[in-house]
Amino acid sequence: MIFIGRHKVSTFNMLAIVDLDCRFIFVCTGRPGSMHDYAVLQQALVHYHSHFPHPPQDKFYLVDAAYGNTLGFLGPYRNARYHLQHFQHGHLPETMEKLFNYRHAQLRCLIEWAFGQLKNKFRIFKSIPNYGLRTSNRIIVACMALHDFIKHTGGDNGGDWIEASIHAGNNAEGIAPDLPDLMEDAGHNADRVYMDRLRDMIAAGMAVYENLL
Repeated sequence: MIFIGRHKVSTFNMLAIVDLDCRFIFVCTGRPGSMHDYAVLQQALVHYHSHFPHPPQDKFYLVDAAYGNTLGFLGPYRNARYHLQHFQHGHLPETMEKLFNYRHAQLRCLIEWAFGQLKNKFRIFKSIPNYGLRTSNRIIVACMALHDFIKHTGGDNGGDWIEASIHAGNNAEGIAPDLPDLMEDAGHNADRVYMDRLRDMIAAGMAVYENLL
């Protein structure tokens, strides 16, 4: 079985966690392409609970706005857009929310760099043949494992993976555009409130350091 997307080509959704060294530390693949990102995350948390790399206490993963704020997952402010190219041309963020989103986007670029390196190493990702869902999933996991092994053994040193990876991303800014947040009620309210306050505290600290407050 494989899923057909709106462009009449085979497609499916996946969730990947990337560390600061652009290594894939978790992947959940083979979900329908129409499934919302947050739903994929919830399935991964349920089906791979014993293997899911939950962040340590008081730590969190950076996620895009599609996931929202919930315990262990920190998203950007949805009411303050950010455009890396705009800031790179000398326009500085004017508010603590925009500054936070800018820094958040800069770190999230690691995800696109990791996928860019993966695509440059394994050209099969340019157009995976229709091997079926089971085989396609195995190809993805195997390539990610090889990618991590190459990085762990220093095989990327002196290569052009980092230089070229940004060009393999989803847009010119190096980050995928955020999807609309369709999960307003996702997660426990207390968790959202806690993460919202944590985000405000981090954003305020950044703003003070940059003399915005």
